Amino acid sequence: MKYNDEMIKKGVLLLSYDVEPVHKKLDVRVVNGFAMKYTTTKVKKFYKDIQELTQPQLPENFKLFDCDLRASVVFTRPRLKSDPLRYYAHTVPDLDNYLKALWDALKGVVFTDDCRIVDVHASKVHGTPGIHLGIGELREGDTWHL
Repeated sequence: MKYNDEMIKKGVLLLSYDVEPVHKKLDVRVVNGFAMKYTTTKVKKFYKDIQELTQPQLPENFKLFDCDLRASVVFTRPRLKSDPLRYYAHTVPDLDNYLKALWDALKGVVFTDDCRIVDVHASKVHGTPGIHLGIGELREGDTWHL
């Protein structure tokens, strides 16, 4: 994704990932009679991939966002063979679980804590798998989104 002058002036960071979105999933194992939650290997790999793909996209001298943030995200999933014309992906996993995985992957890389994200516009669509994110300081009167 290329920066345009308007987005730069607004302090918006644009990030693009050519990876299939992964949803946050905690599995449960029983260990010594106790249920233990753990993050799956697939989700851990997603975190690592996103972090590695983010670093080269960050501007020089980038400092972690530590302010109220607005984010606009488009998650693109492979098309369904059963419904090749549908644009929006109305299937599971849920959009909020994709967001949780992305925020966890970017914590400490783009922002200090995902609790700083207070305004989100998100979509889940069909097409070439990927994630496109615009994130920046929430300023009164700003109306941008992807």
